[in-house]
Amino acid sequence: MPSKFGGLLARAREEKKITLRKLGKLVGLSPSFLSEMEMGNRLPPKNEETIRDIALVLNIDEEDMIEAARMERAKKAPKFFERIFNANQELAWGLYRESEDANEEDLQEAFEKALEILKKRGG
Repeated sequence: MPSKFGGLLARAREEKKITLRKLGKLVGLSPSFLSEMEMGNRLPPKNEETIRDIALVLNIDEEDMIEAARMERAKKAPKFFERIFNANQELAWGLYRESEDANEEDLQEAFEKALEILKKRGG
């Protein structure tokens, strides 16, 4: 079953009468990868610039595509939390307990710091 992102991609591509091969050449992705995304078998690209390129070529709203991609990728979040828990259970439970009492500003700051650390590591 196609994801929201895959459905948007497929409909827009078909409306513009652009083949997977042509779209792939224009945005730097393989036709098979694009096909798999349309069918909901692959996640959208992590790189938002690639998503913007797709939206530009297909003349669709960039923000709709980015939001659909984010939502699709967020479905993988349980695996992310499983990785954290398996890496260090004590830390994972501590983070969980602390997050229950944190306000939105505290959580945002924590996420930004974690993202900064991951980017420094090349993650």
